[in-house]
Amino acid sequence: MLLAWLLLDTFGKGKAAAEWAEKMPKGPPPISPKEMANQEVLARLHKAVTFHYNTIAQEFENFDTMQTNTASRDEFRSICTRHVQVLTDEQFDRLWDEMPVDTKGRLQYLDFLSSFSSEKAAPPPAPGDSAKAQRGCSVPEVSERSRSAGSSPTRDLKAGSKPRSHPCTPASTTPPLQNCEPIENKLRKKIQGCWREFLRECQERDANKQGEIPATEFQALVEKFNLDVNRDECRQLIVKYDLKNNGRFAYCNFIQSFVLLLNAKEASLMQRMKLQNANKMKEGGAETSPFYSALLRIQPQVVHCWRPVLRTLKAYDEGRTGLLSVADFRKVLRQYSVNLSEEEFFHILEYYDKTLSSKISYNNFLQAFLQ
Repeated sequence: MLLAWLLLDTFGKGKAAAEWAEKMPKGPPPISPKEMANQEVLARLHKAVTFHYNTIAQEFENFDTMQTNTASRDEFRSICTRHVQVLTDEQFDRLWDEMPVDTKGRLQYLDFLSSFSSEKAAPPPAPGDSAKAQRGCSVPEVSERSRSAGSSPTRDLKAGSKPRSHPCTPASTTPPLQNCEPIENKLRKKIQGCWREFLRECQERDANKQGEIPATEFQALVEKFNLDVNRDECRQLIVKYDLKNNGRFAYCNFIQSFVLLLNAKEASLMQRMKLQNANKMKEGGAETSPFYSALLRIQPQVVHCWRPVLRTLKAYDEGRTGLLSVADFRKVLRQYSVNLSEEEFFHILEYYDKTLSSKISYNNFLQAFLQ
């Protein structure tokens, strides 16, 4: 009898647990790779508008000769290409579906600027998180945005449409966004003239080879190299490049923005080079500190011999596709003493062969070094 009672009791508890599990709300289905990629593009777009607000607003104004406060689909795509990344047709179609478009199919760019500049750029979403949940709350308005009298998106936004509100995320999880474009523009020539020495100093202070140094060390280097930034500007740079929010400065990311050309696709040298399929740029993979470090190390040699390297790469590319096998690509680099360790080559492949096709766009690779 006791055994029977125990069996019934166990069965009853098991049945109750099963019923409870059935009634529990189901989690959202796993997010698809395409949706994940779309949300990553949206996050990059948020970041681009926040960091380069004035530049993007001015480009919209230049396109808007009729002063309709709208832009065409192609005009918006060209801005995305310059400031975010080159998008495939499918990627851009999905992005366009998220944009405020009027009845004539034109982007209402004031609404776009209002929305994308007043919210924190979202990190790539975790599976199951919705796009809305990933967008953060309003960020403090940057004084650099205020502009003088005259018609401008900034003025019209303050007088017109209000930014859309979204749920706030805890401030401690994401460092505040910084618009450092004016500071970096001021530093550009100085850094381009001393970046090798600056990088060497950073690496000497980076004992664990993590691509980052304490913020105090960066401040010391600012003084040592007589960089023309005041204390507040230095603080803004530290906040921007404290990527892990741990008080450390990601020096590889900082230096590459002055030396490498990974995002802008209109480099004047490249326009004169007659590259194969140069307009069909592939979307790159993850931009990591080891990736930046590898490119920065070989930059002098690539810049020194990029013309013969390009001719040789084209000779291997018999189909004129702009793509080369990994083996042939490695062979050409060795031929011109562009020597990479296996680990460095791996990080470069991660970026330039994101889809594991065993093909590399040599146009994309060379463009990174030519400004």
